[in-house]
Amino acid sequence: VPASINYLDLNSVTYGNAGFVAVSSLGTSYISSDGKTWTGPYVVNDRNLPLTSIVFANNQYVAVNSPTGSPYDGSSFTSKDGITWAKHIINNTGRFTSIEYANGVYVAVGDNTYSNKPLICQSPDAISWACQNMTPSMPNNYVGFDSVSYGSGVFVAAGYSGLGYYSTDNGNTWQQDNISSSNTIYSMVYGNGTFVAVGIG
Repeated sequence: VPASINYLDLNSVTYGNAGFVAVSSLGTSYISSDGKTWTGPYVVNDRNLPLTSIVFANNQYVAVNSPTGSPYDGSSFTSKDGITWAKHIINNTGRFTSIEYANGVYVAVGDNTYSNKPLICQSPDAISWACQNMTPSMPNNYVGFDSVSYGSGVFVAAGYSGLGYYSTDNGNTWQQDNISSSNTIYSMVYGNGTFVAVGIG
């Protein structure tokens, strides 16, 4: 990684046709063919807002952001090469923390900045999005998603205070099923028939 990158600035990395692509809290990307030598930064987000998650699917890299100030135009960014990016607004009041792809559908999760409630959006192409505001039964005023994963026909979104939702119909409808009573879930993965979540208490 270039010496100009502070390790705290990088939030997510994926691998695709152009190699490894990492995205940063400064709204930039870095690319590498071998994971050792990197080039960049390349401007992804013209407002330098944090890029929180990236996936490679359908021959394109897709990153999402989490705006830190008005306008809260939570967006996806698509690229074929990890260098040149196109912006697509997902939701005008959204902040997005994680993105997943499976079964022909991109699913991005986060929260609504005005209602402070969880937000789930889905898209077939990462350009045009449909969003759903969740209304969970939770004891806390603020709840939002930090991670989304897919496995065995199920999308699972999780986040603050153990919040959990799942979908078995490709992200069209969601059911609440909290993962924990208090722990915040930051990341999840599926493997060997099991979802594994990590976070803090």
